Amino acid sequence: MVERNETYLACDLALRVGEILLSSGAGAADVTATMLAVTRASGIRGVESDVTYTDLILRHQPSLDAPEVIQVRRVTRREVDYAVLTEVDQIVRDLIAKDITREEARDRVAAAVSTGRGRRRWAITLGWGVMGAGVAITLGGRPVCWPWRSWPPAPSIGSSG
Repeated sequence: MVERNETYLACDLALRVGEILLSSGAGAADVTATMLAVTRASGIRGVESDVTYTDLILRHQPSLDAPEVIQVRRVTRREVDYAVLTEVDQIVRDLIAKDITREEARDRVAAAVSTGRGRRRWAITLGWGVMGAGVAITLGGRPVCWPWRSWPPAPSIGSSG
């Protein structure tokens, strides 16, 4: 039987991975499958998971006479960072393939989350704006105000109203 502390550590890693996936827009089924794969790769069997829009819950009861281990993590931030998402996906693959231990996986996930962004916030915002403008133009949108026109338009002289 697996020690209680090992169960806590495995579930904690699975919840950290699940939090990154859920905050990056992954579906509940994908988050559930990944979290359960992490717990299985960590040697914990019989784990149940529950994923909602804001909460991740893992439950494990090693035997009928042992108390159930329940861990909950609330997802509060919703910033999509595909670089971290890709890195965490590779960490999970390495853990499942037994290329790394649970402790190494935990350290690598913590490092991936804490390193910060590779680009400045204004550059990301500008990129989203350019992409949005491109989509609008593709769908037939036009700019509201051309640079050579004054805005608001001047009233025409001699119009009868």
